[in-house]
Amino acid sequence: MRWLTRALADIQISLLKQPITSFCDINTAGDDCLLTHTGDAATIVRILGVRRTLTEADINRAADGLRLELSGAFDQPGHALQFWFGVDPGLSSTEIRRVLRAPRGTAEHLGLDLKDIFAERERRLPTMMRWEAACVVLWTKRRAALTRLENSLADGQINAARQAMPDMGDAQQPFLATDVVVGRHRAFVDRVLGALRNQQITHEEISPREMLRVSREVLLPETSGTEWTPSLPGDPVMPRLTDEGQPETAEGLLWPSLPEQICTEGATELSASTVRVGAHDWASLDMWLGPERPQPFAHLVHGMALEHIPWRASFLIEGGAGTSYAMKAAAAQLLAFLPSNRATWTGIKANADLRDASQDVLVRFRASFATWAPAGEPGTLQRRKAILEHRVQTWGNLRAKFGAGDPLAGLMSSTLGMAAASTAKPAQAPLGDILRMMPWARPGSPWTDGPVLFRSPDGRIWPYDPSSPTRIKVTDIYTGPSRRGKSVLANTNLLGFILSNAAQGRRGARLPLVGKIDIGRSAEGLVVLLREALPEARRQEALYVKLQAIPEHAANILDTQVGCRRPLPLEKAFQQSFLSLITTPPGGVPQEGMGMLISLVLDEVYRMFGDEGANTSPKPYHAGVEPRVDQALRRIGASLPEEPYWWEVVDALCAAGDHVTAELANRHAVPRISDLISAGRSQHVQQLFERVIPHQVETLVEMFERYVKAFVQRFSTLDAPTRIDFGQARVIVLDLDAVAPTGSPDADWQTSVMYLLARHMIGRNFFLRPEYAEHVPPLVRDYHLERFTEAYEAVKRLEYDEYQRTISQPDVRAQVERDDREGAKHAVQLGISSQRSDDFGEHLLSQATGRWICGVGDADEADRLADRLRLAAGTRETIRSRLNGPDHRHGGAPFVLVMNAADTVWEQMLVNSLGPVELWALSTTPEDAALRDSLYDRLGFGEALRRLARVFAGGTAVREIKRRKDRRVLRGEESERAEQGVVMELSDEIANGVGLGMILRDAESLAIAAE
Repeated sequence: MRWLTRALADIQISLLKQPITSFCDINTAGDDCLLTHTGDAATIVRILGVRRTLTEADINRAADGLRLELSGAFDQPGHALQFWFGVDPGLSSTEIRRVLRAPRGTAEHLGLDLKDIFAERERRLPTMMRWEAACVVLWTKRRAALTRLENSLADGQINAARQAMPDMGDAQQPFLATDVVVGRHRAFVDRVLGALRNQQITHEEISPREMLRVSREVLLPETSGTEWTPSLPGDPVMPRLTDEGQPETAEGLLWPSLPEQICTEGATELSASTVRVGAHDWASLDMWLGPERPQPFAHLVHGMALEHIPWRASFLIEGGAGTSYAMKAAAAQLLAFLPSNRATWTGIKANADLRDASQDVLVRFRASFATWAPAGEPGTLQRRKAILEHRVQTWGNLRAKFGAGDPLAGLMSSTLGMAAASTAKPAQAPLGDILRMMPWARPGSPWTDGPVLFRSPDGRIWPYDPSSPTRIKVTDIYTGPSRRGKSVLANTNLLGFILSNAAQGRRGARLPLVGKIDIGRSAEGLVVLLREALPEARRQEALYVKLQAIPEHAANILDTQVGCRRPLPLEKAFQQSFLSLITTPPGGVPQEGMGMLISLVLDEVYRMFGDEGANTSPKPYHAGVEPRVDQALRRIGASLPEEPYWWEVVDALCAAGDHVTAELANRHAVPRISDLISAGRSQHVQQLFERVIPHQVETLVEMFERYVKAFVQRFSTLDAPTRIDFGQARVIVLDLDAVAPTGSPDADWQTSVMYLLARHMIGRNFFLRPEYAEHVPPLVRDYHLERFTEAYEAVKRLEYDEYQRTISQPDVRAQVERDDREGAKHAVQLGISSQRSDDFGEHLLSQATGRWICGVGDADEADRLADRLRLAAGTRETIRSRLNGPDHRHGGAPFVLVMNAADTVWEQMLVNSLGPVELWALSTTPEDAALRDSLYDRLGFGEALRRLARVFAGGTAVREIKRRKDRRVLRGEESERAEQGVVMELSDEIANGVGLGMILRDAESLAIAAE
C-alpha cells in the first residue's frame, strides 16, 4: 500500500506539478556537483564580472571567443547552460551591512568612534547602490550526453547500489553520482571555465553546499544572510521517527529530501500571473518570441537601473537544436511558395546556412523573468510588472508576456539551479547571438569585501580592500585637475587602509603606520576625524603638523637609530640623496665626483664623532641641555665618567631600558650637517680629492664646503639637534605649504629639500628589516630586533602630495623611485598625487600598480595616458568624456581605476559616493575647511558635521560662499575679507539655526542632531 501511495503521489507531482517541491529536480550532492533524481549533474559558477570596461564591439569579440570554445559542447544534445541574473535593492542594505561589518569591528578594536560615518553609509548607500548577482548553471543530462553503452553502465551501477540498500524513500541517494556521468560533467565544466578564463571573465566555482544555499536564497529572498546550511551525505543527521516511535523505513535515518529542505514555504496562486511564495508576491514574464536585434545585456541592466525595482532573469541554452527543426524546415520549404510562409522559410534557411557554413551552432533558447513585492502590496507588484514588461520588450524588441498557464511553474522557471526547465517558448538561435545577450559582461572586482565601497555607474556595489594580499606591491598614483575629487578619493582610501587588516599586528589591533607629505590642507580633515574618534588619552596617535622654519621644528638628517653610531644602509642612501641635492645649484646637475665625496664624508663624519677607535671626537655631555635626560640619569643612578660623552649617556640609558629618553640623548651625540665641513677637511678626504679641481678655482672639497655653509646659513633649524617630536603618533601628516614655495628654480629647489626632509622624518622607520639588527651595537640589538621585526611585518603607507613640484629635482624623484622599488620588500605602500599624468615620469607610470584617474586636462593628455597604459577602447573613451568631477548630491565623484590585482589588470569606471557627513569630514576645499573649522570650534566635532550635512547635503558650501562673496565684492568689499565675512556669516546661521540654518529647526533635523 505504501508503494502504491508513493506511486500515485509521484504521478500527481510529475503531471499536475502542484507542490512547489516538485519543481526542484535536485536529489543530492556529489563531490563537486549536484545530482538530480534522474542522475543529471549540475554545477553553479558565480560570474564575478569582466576586468575592463567593454564597448559593444568588445562584447561581440568576447562572445565570439566563447562561441568558438563552446560550440563543440552544443552541437549535439546533452549539455545546457542556465545564465541567471538577479537584482534586489531590498538586499542592498543587508549586503552593505555585511561588507561594513569587518571595518566596523576594526574601528571598535582600534577604539575609533566612527558610528556616525558607518550609520550614514548604511543609511545612504543603499539608495545609490544595489545588490546584484550573476551565475551560470552547467547541466549535463545523463540520457542525452552519454552513449547507449555508457547509459547502460551507469544504470547498472545505480541499480546495483540501489539493490544493496534498503528502501530509501524520499531520502537523498548518493549512489546517483556515477563515475561516467561525473567524469563527463567535469570535462564540460572545465571546458566552460576555460572559455570564461580565456575571455577574462572572472568567475568562481562554488561548492555543492554553497550552490544549495544560493538556490534557496533566490527562491526565498527573505532567507538571505542567514546561516542555513543543507544536510548532505556525510553530515550527521538525527533520526526521524513515526508516531509509533520507530523509523518506518531507512528514509528516517538518512539525509532528508533536498527539495523539502530548500522549498520550505508553500505557494498560493493569486491570479493567472501572480503567486505568493513566502513573504513575497511574484509575477513571472516569459519570452514567447526572441529579439529581432540581439543586444548586450548591459542595455537591459542600464534601463532597469533607473527603476530601482527587484527583478531577475533566467536564460536556458540547450544543445542539439540544429536537428530539432528538420521536419518543420522541410514543411516550410515545401510551402515556401505561399506568401504567408515565405518569411518563415527565409528565417529557417538563414539559420541553416549559418550552421552549414560552420560559422555557428544553433541552440535551443528560452528566457524567463520575474519581479516581486512584499506580500499584500498588489499595487506595488502591478507597477513593477509594468516596468519589467516595458524594459524587457525594448531590449532588442524581445516579445514577452505574463501568465504561463501555471503561475508557479512560470515563477520557478526563473529560479537558480532547481531544474533545467522553463515555461518560456523555445527559440532556435545561433549560439554566438545568444552569448552576446548573456549577463557575463558586468563590471567585476577582485574583492567581495573591503572597508571602501565604490560603485559602478549603474549602481553595482564594488568593494575595495586597500591592504589585500591580492596586491603584492602597492604603488598608487592619483591624477586629475583641481576639483575633480582626487584628494577626497585619496583620503577615502587612506581611511579605508586604516580600517583594513593593516591594523592587525604583532601587538594586536593598532593604528597602522601612515605618513603623508602634504602641501596644503588636503589631509588635515582626515587627521581631525581620527583625533576626534580616538579616546582623549590617545589623540596624539594622529598628528597633523604644519612644518615651519622655527626652532621647535628643528630636524637633523644625520640622526641614527638609538644607540647606533652609524646609519643603517637605507638611511645612508637617503642622506646621500639629500646632500647631493643641497650641493647642486637650483636647476643644475650634480658636479662630477660629488657623489663619491659625499659617501666618503658621511663615513668620515660618523667616525670622527663616534667613540670607537682612535682620533675620534665624541660630543661631550652637558647637564641642563636636556632636562628629561638629566632626570632619567638621576633616576637610574647612572655611573658615568667625570666628563662623559653623549654616547656614554645613551648607553647608560639603553642599559637601563629607557630607550625613549636615550633617543633624546642620541640626538645630541650624532653629528650635524655643519660637522660635514670638518669631515671634509680631514686628511683622509683631502688626500683623495685634493687634485679634483672642477673649475680651476676651487677643489671639489672646497665646493662641497661652500654649499654646506650656504645651506646651514639658510636653514639653521636643519643644523641643530632634532627637536620636532612625533611622540606616539602613528598617522602623521606633514604640511609643507609654509616651507615649500613655487615660482622660480630656487623655490622649486627649496621645495625639493623639504620633500626629502619630510620623507626622512615620517618614513625612516618604514623600511626597517630584521636583518638590519646586524648593523647595530650588541647593547641595543635585542631592542632593535623587536622593533625592526614589528615594523617589517606591519603594513605601512607613505604618501606624497603635489608631486608635480618635483619635476625638475632628480634627487627627490630618485628617492621616490627607490621607495617604489623597495616598498614591496618592506610592506610599504606608496600613494602619490599630481594634477597631470605626465608629472609622474616614465618610471612611476610603468611601475605603479594602481592608477586612479579622476580626470585629464585635455584630449591630448587622455590619448597619451591611454596609449601609455594600453587601455581598452571603452576605458579610453571614459577618460576622454565621462570624468567631469564630483556631483555628490546626485551620485558622487567618478574616476577610472587601472589596477594590478590578482595577477591581472583591472580597468573600471567607478564612482566614489560619500555621504555629506563623510564629505564634510574629508573635504579639502579651502572655503569648506574654513567653515567646518569654525563650526568645530563653536559646536564640537560631531554636532558640526551633522549640521553641515543637513544644511549642505551635497558636502560643500562653495557655491553659496561664492554667491555671497561676489555680492559683497560688488559693494566694494576686499575679496579676502569678503570671504572671511561670508564664512563667519554662514557659521552664525548654522550655529544659531537662522537663515540657511532654519532647516535645522524641523523635528527630523532636531532628532538627527540629538542622536
